[in-house]
Amino acid sequence: MKTLDLILICHWTSIVSGLLGACIWFKASTARVTQQDDRYYVGGDMRGTYKGQPIWVMSTAMKQSVLNKHAAIFTGVAVLSQVLGSIIESPLLIAVSSSTNAVSFSSACTTKRFLSSRYQRQRRWFARWNQSLRHSPNSNRLC
Repeated sequence: MKTLDLILICHWTSIVSGLLGACIWFKASTARVTQQDDRYYVGGDMRGTYKGQPIWVMSTAMKQSVLNKHAAIFTGVAVLSQVLGSIIESPLLIAVSSSTNAVSFSSACTTKRFLSSRYQRQRRWFARWNQSLRHSPNSNRLC
């Protein structure tokens, strides 16, 4: 399997896991147990009403807790896959950027793109008053 395929898998895993985690968290925030459910029964439950519907309070809290746990797991998978994708991707970016930066740095030096026009005006104005800053044959300038 190629490195770019691994990076792509990590990115898609991160996206899908993040979306699933968000959907489950939304479901957890709106979850209610309106009938006695043995999956979430903790023994001795309080009953209330919400908009005319009976709600089992402790069972609802347990259901929300279980859904929050699942959402946290999916969010953790999303973060770990982002980190893994970044770790795999960073040596590639360094290799690509170091080869292109060498060319762009040398061309930037010849065209003086690093210097803003305001800075160049200040430098010229200051050099008029200081004769030692004018160009000299022994100058060690980078650009």
